[in-house]
Order: sequence, then structure tokens, then C-alpha cells
Amino acid sequence: DTYIHEASADVAEIYVGGTRLLQLVEASTDYVATGDSTLLGVGNDVDMYMIHDGTNSYIRANTGTFYLHQGAQDADFYIKVNDGGSTINAIGIDASDAGTALFNHDIRMLDNSRYFMGTGNDFQIMHDGTNSHIENLTGALYISNHADDADIIFRIDDGGTGTSEIMRIDASTSRIGIGTDAPLSLLNVRTSSTDSYPLLVQGDIDNDGGYTGIQFGYNGSGYQKAAIH
Repeated sequence: DTYIHEASADVAEIYVGGTRLLQLVEASTDYVATGDSTLLGVGNDVDMYMIHDGTNSYIRANTGTFYLHQGAQDADFYIKVNDGGSTINAIGIDASDAGTALFNHDIRMLDNSRYFMGTGNDFQIMHDGTNSHIENLTGALYISNHADDADIIFRIDDGGTGTSEIMRIDASTSRIGIGTDAPLSLLNVRTSSTDSYPLLVQGDIDNDGGYTGIQFGYNGSGYQKAAIH
């Protein structure tokens, strides 16, 4: 049977084949509802539909590209979620800033997923499950610190004891320190007294082959600390 039924005051229901397909309610909040697992579709062939299966809700497009369009000028777009009872803006799109995406928290990518930058995927960051990779495929790779007199610091974890500084580029003095956080010269290498070779240079370093300065290198039988020519 197909009919319209007034279930109660201000509540109308539409039945088709004896099944209630649509409910129309006039109240403090008016609404039109379908029952669980009933598609609310649009398009000649139900090309897009919404459905709630009693547990989860779905919006699905079966034909063509699916667009979510905010048409108001410079009005932002948000995806909201309920985090432990608090509604938060998980993802925002800033319409007035050329569609800049704003994430409320972390962005997590699984192993072997790459983060691409550049029209031609020119710069990539990824973790393969064991190691991490920073790869530049086009042009020079710049590492810049634009904060006034703020250093660039390299840290490592030696034996699981926590991270410790291994090298520093001192912005206020334009000096490089290896093993020291206060370099005293253009290149300051501070080593431990327990190192077998505090400073080991393999291959000759000289003044354009003229041997007019200090040369470090291999003397045929072992590494020499310095040879002055």
C-alpha cells in the first residue's frame, strides 16, 4: 500500500508498499527523516545518496566527481569531530588565504607514504619503516634559519641515552662547532681524549699542491698528525 499517514500532531509519514520511507516533522526543530538503511538519493539513477545503517552514516557518489563547495565569499570550511565529548575543528580550509588547510593536530602518514611538495613532486619526505628520508629532486636544497642569531643544531641519540648535540652552526659568529656548542674558531672540532684518532683526515689536504702551509695526510706507514712544508 502507498499512502500518507498522520502519525501524530505535526508528524506526517509517507508509506510505499507498506514501508515507511519518509517522515516529516514540524516542531521546534523541523526535520525530514528516512528510516535506517533507507537511501536518500539524488540523480536519475540515485547517483549520490546518504544513508544511516543503524550504526554508521555514509555519503556516497556513484557517478562523476564529488564536490563539497562553500559558495560564500571568503567563508571557511570545517570538518568537525567529537573528541572525548568536546567538539573541535579537526580540519579547516581558509578561503581567504587561497584555500590554506589548517589541521588542529598531527598529520600522520604510514610507512612508505611520501609527503610531496612541488608541482612535479620535487621534494619528498618519507619513512620506510626502518629509516627516514629527505629527498630533493630539483634544484638546490636550502636549510635556512631566519630567526636572528638563532643557531642550526644537529643532535643524535648515542646508545639510547637521549639526544645530544653533535654539531652546531653558530649564527651569531658564523662559526661551526663539532663536539662543542661554543665554537671558538671558524671550524672548532672538540674531541674526546679516548678517541683513537681525535681528528682523522684520509687523503691529503694542502695548499693547491704547493705545500706552503699545513698538510694533513698519509705518509706511507701511518697517519701523521701534521706535516709542515
